[in-house]
Amino acid sequence: METTSSDGVRISFEVCGSGDVGIVFIHGWCCQRRHWSHQMLHFGTSYTAVALDLAGHGESASDRDTWTMEAFGEDVACVLDALDVKAAVLVGHSMGGPVAVEAALSRPNRVIGVVGADSFFDFYGDPYDASELRSDFEARMKDISQGMFDLESHPEQAVFAEAMAAQSMDVAVGARLAISEWGSTCFENSVRRLRVPVRTIQQKRDDDGLGQLHQLAPRLPTFDVREIEDVGHFVMLDDPETFNRHLDECLAEIVNAT
Repeated sequence: METTSSDGVRISFEVCGSGDVGIVFIHGWCCQRRHWSHQMLHFGTSYTAVALDLAGHGESASDRDTWTMEAFGEDVACVLDALDVKAAVLVGHSMGGPVAVEAALSRPNRVIGVVGADSFFDFYGDPYDASELRSDFEARMKDISQGMFDLESHPEQAVFAEAMAAQSMDVAVGARLAISEWGSTCFENSVRRLRVPVRTIQQKRDDDGLGQLHQLAPRLPTFDVREIEDVGHFVMLDDPETFNRHLDECLAEIVNAT
C-alpha cells in the first residue's frame, strides 16, 4: 500500500490484521519495515498492525531535500491519516523512537502511546561525527552495518546488514545528522510535551546510556524502561518471543490507561 507524506514523498506501508487499536512499527536508521515481520504476524492477530518504510528507506521514495525527525514523523502521520487510525500505539526501533515521538506530537488525536525498541539512549554521536560518514562512505557503512548485527549468532540477518550498507549517502548522512541534533536538543523536551504513556524496551548492557535512561525516567512521569538480556541492538529480531511478551505488556498498560 502507498500514501503521500506532507511534502509529497511517496510512503510505502503494509497492514496485517484488524482491531480497534492500531500498532504502527517504525524502523531505525538505514533500515526497513521488513525488520518487524515477527511482530506483524504476532500482533496482527489482535490489533491492526502496520509497518512502513520511512522516506528514503525500503520501498518508499527518496525525493526529499531535508532529513529531519519531524519530516520522518510526518511520514508516520500520513499513514495514520490514510488508514484513519483512531487509536494508535507507535513502536519505534532506534531512530524510530524519536520519529514516533514526533509523529505523536503531530497527531495527538490519533496516538495513545509510544514504545521504543532499544531507543532513546544513543544518538549516533555529535553532528560533526555524523558528517564524517561522507569520508570513505561505502567502507564506513559496511563497518557500521556489520557491527550492528550479530551475524555469527543470527546469520539470517545478513540480508539486513547488506541492505543497510547499500543505503544512499544523502539519506544516511542526512538522517544521522538529524538524529544527533534531535538527541542533543529535543529529546527530553519533546517527551515532556507528550500526553501519552512512553515505554522503551532496551537491550540489557553496562554503559552510560542505559544508566542515563533510568535516571531520566523519574523526571518524565509517562516514561518507563524495560530490559532484555542476551540480545543486541535489534532486540525485536534477536529474541522476538521475549520482545513480543514485553511489548504485549506495554500495550496492555497503554490501552488500559486510555
